[in-house]
Amino acid sequence: MAFHAQRAPGQRVCAACAGEPSPFACRQCGSEEHHYGSRCAVCVLAERATTLLSGPDGHVVPQLQPALRALLAVERPKSTLFWLQTSDAAVILRDRALGRIPVTHQVLDALPRTHRRDHLRDFLIVAGVLPERPVPFDRLAPWLERLLADRPVDQARIVRAYAVRHVLRRIRARAAHTPITVSQAQRARGCLRRAADLLAWLDARGQDLAGLRQADLEQWLIETPNSRNHTQLFLSWARARRLTGDVRVYRPPEGEPAQMMDHDRRWALVNDLLHQQQIAVELRVAGLFELLFGRPLTRIVQLTVDDVCLDGPGVRVGFAHDAIVLPDPLTDLVRELIGRREQSSFSAEPRKWLFPGGAPGRHLTTSTLGSRLRALGLPTRAAWNTALMQLAAHMPSPILASMIGLTPKRAAACGDLAKRDWAAYTVHRDDRRRTVRSHSPRGLPPE
Repeated sequence: MAFHAQRAPGQRVCAACAGEPSPFACRQCGSEEHHYGSRCAVCVLAERATTLLSGPDGHVVPQLQPALRALLAVERPKSTLFWLQTSDAAVILRDRALGRIPVTHQVLDALPRTHRRDHLRDFLIVAGVLPERPVPFDRLAPWLERLLADRPVDQARIVRAYAVRHVLRRIRARAAHTPITVSQAQRARGCLRRAADLLAWLDARGQDLAGLRQADLEQWLIETPNSRNHTQLFLSWARARRLTGDVRVYRPPEGEPAQMMDHDRRWALVNDLLHQQQIAVELRVAGLFELLFGRPLTRIVQLTVDDVCLDGPGVRVGFAHDAIVLPDPLTDLVRELIGRREQSSFSAEPRKWLFPGGAPGRHLTTSTLGSRLRALGLPTRAAWNTALMQLAAHMPSPILASMIGLTPKRAAACGDLAKRDWAAYTVHRDDRRRTVRSHSPRGLPPE
């Protein structure tokens, strides 16, 4: 309820500032914020969290002290109360407080996996109750067992050997140097799922892996057109161990990417993202990073605040080895994005991610960001391909590699492909440049 300020007519203030009693003030602390029955949500949460995490002696269990501090520091206490009321997190925490179970990664691994239990694990990691660990990697093993649970023994044996001796071994080696991303874990699952599907397909035809012929493989690739890469990796591993004959997945000659975007459409999307304020700022920035700098969504979501330098008049973003100075229209959006990054529902510590996700301590997932951008009419794959080919056509491959993080070989291949595919385009280049320049926002280079 708002009151009129006595010293500033027309200005509305709270009851305390107006010197009036408030009918909605918390009966415990007097606050008018976070109204929750006769008290505020902050006081209710403090009482319930303390009771929840206290042992038989009435004191909060030492291991759960960090969890209590994190719960009491949230910015949205009503959301946290709802989380405790609707998930089994409260049951698990209460069992730990009473000494019935320890709270460890191993205990959580033994429970059936649900989204809410994953949320609880992330919260306990952010709070400092549990140690950090590469979660996407650790979740692969339970997923593999579920995948193979109903498979014939001989098929499960081959897929499990492929997983342990090749796929998971490579993931484990990578995890020793850099954190495993959700996308990398998804690719590993794709490799294993396709291997299992191929073996099941052969079994339905009365065949096995040892009897796979080239004609059979070609038929499999026709029926599963998106499985070429995963199938190639699996069969390369199987050939090296003499589990199959000399069958190979032949790749077509590399040409222009199948999904491309018209240049006028590209610049129209750039202008929309720059000027349509009803679009969420994180979507505007992410879309512009992809459209202008050819950054894939898998890399965009991993950007941190430390990758952005706000010192000086301009804004620089470190996409790879070299920081890129952003054009003027984009700098304001990046500053706004950093200023608007919300606090977590479960911890008052500022998030490090430039694009924070809903789970505590996690960045926005690639699939979520991609879905939201496509809902705006931005075809993410086509946008990435078009921006990458345009950059490759106008700068030396070493600079391209250093600027956006491509390998030298990949950058050189993009450069050769761009020069070849854009040869016919140069005939109309001058007319198109004049057209695009007239529509390009100030501060952005023409195509």
